Order: sequence, then C-alpha cells, then structure tokens
Amino acid sequence: MSIDLDPPFPPRDLARLMIRAADAAKHAFADAVATEGLTAQQARVVFFLGEPRQMKDLADHLHCDASNVTGIADRLTRAGWVTRVPGQDRRVKLLTLTEEGAALRRRLGRAVMSGPFPTDRLAVDEQEQLGALLQRMLEPAT
Repeated sequence: MSIDLDPPFPPRDLARLMIRAADAAKHAFADAVATEGLTAQQARVVFFLGEPRQMKDLADHLHCDASNVTGIADRLTRAGWVTRVPGQDRRVKLLTLTEEGAALRRRLGRAVMSGPFPTDRLAVDEQEQLGALLQRMLEPAT
C-alpha cells in the first residue's frame, strides 16, 4: 500500500483557485450594484458609510490614495447620496449618507443578496466551513 503525500491542491494551485474565486465574487458584486448605476468602488463606499467616516478611513478601507476618495465622494455628493459634515474636530470633515443614500444602501444590500453569487453553489454547511477558513486566513499572524 502506498501513501500519497501530495496535497490535493498544491499551494500554487490553491492560490490560483482563490484568486479566480475572488474575481468571480468581485464580478458578481459589480453586476449586482450596477443595477443602481454604481461602480463596485462607489458601492463599497456606500456600504462603508453605515456611520459617518473620515475620508482618511475610507481611503484606508479602499486601499487607495486619499485623492481618489475625493473624486468618489464628489460624485456621490452630486448624486445626492453623500454629504460632508463637520466632525468633532471642525477641521476634519466626515462623509455621511443622506436619507437618499441610506435608501440606496438598503437597495444595494437587497441587490447583492438576491443576485447570483459563487458561494450559492455550496451547501449551507460548506458555506459555513468556507467562512470559518477565510476568517482564519485573514487573522493576524501570531
């Protein structure tokens, strides 16, 4: 009897599969939010603004330069979904959703939840297992 010491998915193959799955999830998200005329990045901002946030925090969340956030905030402000308000330190402006923006956030949530998503192909217990594994992967290294 021989013992197979090769893992079912060599690390490079596993990495490729993870990237493909992430790409599929990104496309599903982009398709869902496009129903409201938003880009994926704009929708991420709307979801992030469940509470007022500094533009610096938004740039960190989006992993982009603060100058990019200004353009996104300007577009969402012109659309009537976001407004700038003074923070505790009046020198710092916060972004917050307007009533229309909050309604948009709810619609986006429904669109994302009802649209097809790659994890829909998994049984509930598989989704729970995948979620637990992904959380473990994203924990800080000790």
